[in-house]
Amino acid sequence: NHLIIRNDAIASVSWNNQNIRLNEWYDALDSTVRTMVRPVSDNFVTGSVMQTEITWEGVL
Repeated sequence: NHLIIRNDAIASVSWNNQNIRLNEWYDALDSTVRTMVRPVSDNFVTGSVMQTEITWEGVL
């Protein structure tokens, strides 16, 4: 598991072009860094539980 943190905002990029800009940023990383971190998959199985299996605690 990993988390990539950008400390700088992605300025002057429209919402529709954010993925393109993030891919450009990732591609510009040193190859050594790219082998240590990878973008999170767009699609993955999270599993599921039945509503009756959930125990709710605390204030809702």
